[in-house]
Amino acid sequence: MDLLKVTVDGVVTMDLQENLREIERQIEQVRQVAAPDDPDDVGGPLVQVTWLTATCHYR
Repeated sequence: MDLLKVTVDGVVTMDLQENLREIERQIEQVRQVAAPDDPDDVGGPLVQVTWLTATCHYR
């Protein structure tokens, strides 16, 4: 019995196996990304700050 396949004779057939595979691929991609507070992550700064100034100075 395949739980990811539904068939209603003469009406519709749905196969959700590819959807499950895509969700599993997305989960694996998320697992591979280091957490922001991971001590093993030796990346650059997480936050950058800049100043915004108006191009026209008002009197």
